[in-house]
Parts: sequence; structure tokens; C-alpha cells
Amino acid sequence: MRFRVIDTTWRKATGPLLSELRGRMFHVTSPDGFVGVCSEGAILCNSDNRFKSNWTENYYFKNQGCLSIVDLVNNTRPKVTRRKLINDYAVFEQASPVVVFLFLSPSVYPRVVHWTKYKKDRAYGQQIVPELESGVPTRVSISEIDEAWFITLRDRVVLSSELNALYERMLQSPHPTPTR
Repeated sequence: MRFRVIDTTWRKATGPLLSELRGRMFHVTSPDGFVGVCSEGAILCNSDNRFKSNWTENYYFKNQGCLSIVDLVNNTRPKVTRRKLINDYAVFEQASPVVVFLFLSPSVYPRVVHWTKYKKDRAYGQQIVPELESGVPTRVSISEIDEAWFITLRDRVVLSSELNALYERMLQSPHPTPTR
């Protein structure tokens, strides 16, 4: 897994940085969530509410036993995508001052459950971000994660020294296993 630490501003993150996401699929988490992924050896579905989440309980992919991902491979409307990423999916609105994007290997793409399945299931009372969000059943192993981006918006927060130390350890190790 490759690592990229990005120290940027809100304006750059919601402009040029978003253009680098086109054609990719990724899971959004916090640094604590990333530590959990490393400990478990996989991104796991949170259907049993084992992990802290910013999102509602009545959530389509979670209810289907899938983990949520941002799907910019099957997306054909870039302007709609930008608005939905920032406003609806709120990729930069995590409880943590740092957001982590875990990019999936193309080998995972055939397992992806497309957002249109919720229409076929007539699950209109469950939450989903149409045209942007997809799901992966059960888990994605750490070996199926190609890259991790750690994004800090410097005009919104200041990194703690503890988080800086965690980043430094991860960057120095070819196969990081951060601890709390």
C-alpha cells in the first residue's frame, strides 16, 4: 500500500484534488478507522455497529451487509459528482480533523454492488447517495487497498503531535501497523 499525506486548504481539496479522484473507488474513514483496518487486516462492513460512524442507522449498503465506497469508476456526471462528494457524502466532514481515503485495487471492482440496486430493491426509505455511492459485500482485505491518502485541511484544523507521529511511523514502514 502506498501512502500520501496531503496538507491542503478547503479550496484546493474541493477543486484540484477532487479531479485526481476520477476513475477510482475508495472508502472514506478517519485515522482511528485506518488503525482499525490495519488491526483487522481489512475494511469491514459495519452492519453490527461495532465501529463508530458519523452516519445514520437506516443506511442502505450497511443494511445489505456491504461497506460503503465512493464509486467514481461507474460515474458519468463529473459536475454532479463534485456536488455530491462535498455536500451529500460530505467526504471532508469526518469527526476527525483528518480524513483518510483508502483506494481499492481494480481487482475489487467486479464485486461492487452498484447504487441502482437500491431502486430495484425499492429501498426508498433507506439512505444512499445516488450516482456516487456503491457497496462492497462484507470486506475488502488490506492487500486489496492500493493507496491511502491522509488529508488535512490546514485552514480548518491543526494536527496534534500524536497524529503527526503516527504519520511519520506509517511513512517509514513499507507495511505499517499503527497502534493506538
